[in-house]
Amino acid sequence: MCTARIAAGALVVLLLAGCGQSGGRTPRFVSPAASGTAIKGPATATAAATAAAGWPRGLVTTTYGRPQPFLSVSDPGTGQERLRVHLPKVKEHYWARTSFSADWSRLAWTTGKGPVTLHVAELRGTTYVETASWTLPGSKRGRSTAMSATFHGGTSRVWSGWFAGDSAARLFSVDARTPGARPRRERGQTLRLDSRGRPAAEKTVTVTGRPGWGGVLHRTAAEALYAVVQSVYTCDVRVTATVLACWGRGDYGAIATLTAHGTGGRVTMRKLAPASMGSPVDMVAAPDGRTLMFAVPKKGWYAAPVDGSASPQRRFARLGIGYALPVDWI
Repeated sequence: MCTARIAAGALVVLLLAGCGQSGGRTPRFVSPAASGTAIKGPATATAAATAAAGWPRGLVTTTYGRPQPFLSVSDPGTGQERLRVHLPKVKEHYWARTSFSADWSRLAWTTGKGPVTLHVAELRGTTYVETASWTLPGSKRGRSTAMSATFHGGTSRVWSGWFAGDSAARLFSVDARTPGARPRRERGQTLRLDSRGRPAAEKTVTVTGRPGWGGVLHRTAAEALYAVVQSVYTCDVRVTATVLACWGRGDYGAIATLTAHGTGGRVTMRKLAPASMGSPVDMVAAPDGRTLMFAVPKKGWYAAPVDGSASPQRRFARLGIGYALPVDWI
């Protein structure tokens, strides 16, 4: 699984061999009845749930529209579109939250099988316009595969890289504000940073009250970033500093929350949606950390309180824009 995303208070960057320019894991699709809509990959919220100047609040999604792909903001109560911004025409590209700067003013992506090129576009009116590009040193024609491009928290610095085979990999970063500067070589293969740029440590997870349940948790002293539990649940949607939302099909239903305790790997899990609902996908957390929204194939979009105080309730059947990839809730 290859992940590159930012989640409500944490920057999580995973750059591994096998993560090509799509920047996401194996797609998961939603097709609400009679809608033609498809939604891929769970979404996450930003560190400060930041909206660009003049943007309405709501669900941020990207859509491969024709003739021009676009980003839109939709009403989280009705699913109707409230804003549309044009995206660059990049073939079969998955835009994660970390593809965009924290204030939405810039967008980054990579292309090529060698030489690998890193691109940056700036928001001008209602269109992202490419303003800079860099060829990543050492990438060879036909032999190097691009990694996803990821903004470093609230800064203008973008991380990316390339790999060749299973061993040769190179990471680089650039400052989007200085197009003429040479890409800077970065060290390390796997990097997970919290909202302040601090590296996360990997902990062995022990689930409170359920002997034998465990996994791994990436966290810093203050923030939980990512977890996999029992190879069943993937917890990659940030709700608060210590709470992650999880998806899977196990003893904690189809959607659950994971709460990290202390600075170690002790966690508590809580069921939010029963497995009988189906396989919910495309989760996104509200900016205030109180509500989680997710789509259920052929059933629609549901909202549930993250404290488990009520059952999930359907809000709307589908987004009004059709094919959409949720990115954030601002």
